[in-house]
Amino acid sequence: MRILLLALTFLTTTAAAQPPATQAPELSPDLGPLKIFVGKWEINAKWTSGSTLWARNDYRVGLGGKFIEASTFAKDGEGEVYERYRTVFFWDKVEKTFVTHGYSFDGTVSIVNLKSEKTEDGRTIVESQWNPAGGSMTVKQRLEAIDNDSYSWKVWGREGDDGEWNPMMDGVWKRVK
Repeated sequence: MRILLLALTFLTTTAAAQPPATQAPELSPDLGPLKIFVGKWEINAKWTSGSTLWARNDYRVGLGGKFIEASTFAKDGEGEVYERYRTVFFWDKVEKTFVTHGYSFDGTVSIVNLKSEKTEDGRTIVESQWNPAGGSMTVKQRLEAIDNDSYSWKVWGREGDDGEWNPMMDGVWKRVK
């Protein structure tokens, strides 16, 4: 009986010392416009260059709901799947804008402001523009929710500040369960 009591005491003490099971935190109201993107998504598409793209995005609520963390896995052509990007989204209360800090597999880092708006029928649109790796090309992208399980992804690029915007991608991401 004494051994059983000691074993129960040990198990109770050990269980109390374990961190509680974690649930995904509630998303901060500031990040509400981006809530539709939380989850896992995949795309099978072609770049305008003809190259095929398969990718998976995993958007998660992080750090007390104040951030959305995303991992992007891709496969170039018939190559192996690899983690291509890690991105952190947050609401900048001072600048009153969404910001991403993006980390690329090649070691580059980008900080990009996002614009978000709602269409008249309540769908979310997110747009951004940046210069990858400080180069002369500017990239612009637009994500537009089609419904709760799909969103369109359009990407354009241009050389210099006054060049013409050239389409690079017009694909659709689908939510995966």
